[in-house]
Amino acid sequence: VGQPSTIDTGSVRTVVHLGGTIWLAGGADGLIVVDVSLGCIDQRVKLPSIVALAAAPAVDRVAAADASGAIHIFDMADLERGTELTGYPDAVRRLGIDPTGRVIVAAADDELTWWSVDDDGRVVDEPDASVGHDAPITTCAIGAGGFVATGDRHGLVRLWSPRLRDLPLAELPQDDEITVLSWNQRGDRLAIGTTGGKVILADIAIGDLL
Repeated sequence: VGQPSTIDTGSVRTVVHLGGTIWLAGGADGLIVVDVSLGCIDQRVKLPSIVALAAAPAVDRVAAADASGAIHIFDMADLERGTELTGYPDAVRRLGIDPTGRVIVAAADDELTWWSVDDDGRVVDEPDASVGHDAPITTCAIGAGGFVATGDRHGLVRLWSPRLRDLPLAELPQDDEITVLSWNQRGDRLAIGTTGGKVILADIAIGDLL
């Protein structure tokens, strides 16, 4: 293990890697772009306290959820401008974005909301909404092809198709609360982390999910 880089950014709740030495952090002071190679903060964007981030680095797009319940969609080339999505009855706590940056999934308590956006980050249609779980959703992630994985406090992982958003395609029950979900680059393997200290690697046959 090399010498770690330490950069004072203030209170941070969530971090995503944007590529190379650039990272994006969200916390009490809004968004912070950090350049690890220079050991400094490259840019700040003042927003209400950020509680969730999701990034599509290949297209330089970021989605951020703030403490007021709003979602902000940014292109990294211009963080001062963006699209704001509001109107949730419950605060958004988890976000996922597909690799193309065209679909954003938001989790608020037990509900999922799907947003389709165009190349400029503008909403294309009315969002789709559904009850995703019987317990609060603790994490969500979108893989290649747009397939979504969500996990909840009771230990249930569900898989969703981008074309069938009302019902899950498959379920992977675990013994403990789901803390993290992460797809590999091909979108055919899912890593599942739990409060029980387990990391489960599940092979996903995408053809079976279509």
